[in-house]
Amino acid sequence: MQTPRGRICLCRVRLPRALKGGMAMGHVVVKYKVTLDQPEEGRPDYEGIAARINDLAEVQMAEIKPLAFGMMFIEIQAVLEDGEGTVDLFEDRVRGTDELIGQIETLEMGRL
Repeated sequence: MQTPRGRICLCRVRLPRALKGGMAMGHVVVKYKVTLDQPEEGRPDYEGIAARINDLAEVQMAEIKPLAFGMMFIEIQAVLEDGEGTVDLFEDRVRGTDELIGQIETLEMGRL
């Protein structure tokens, strides 16, 4: 902005840490395949477990898909912060949703 005396006044501008040489955290999209252990009797409650996983804040989608011989798996898509330990922390939270959760396998991972 120009003043009457011909001087230019600049407003204070705040720059993100990344532009000042700091480290800004991004986000990653991770797709998982979650398999369930088979209970002694009957079938696992795939719908109930998928609904509980879908309630986690990071999860964008939880879908039940066929695996083999009548078995199913739950495919999860989640958006996580890109940082050390965040993926492991999220996987532990998924495991904590139900005792029948067996294996969690990463299918895809990409940055946003």
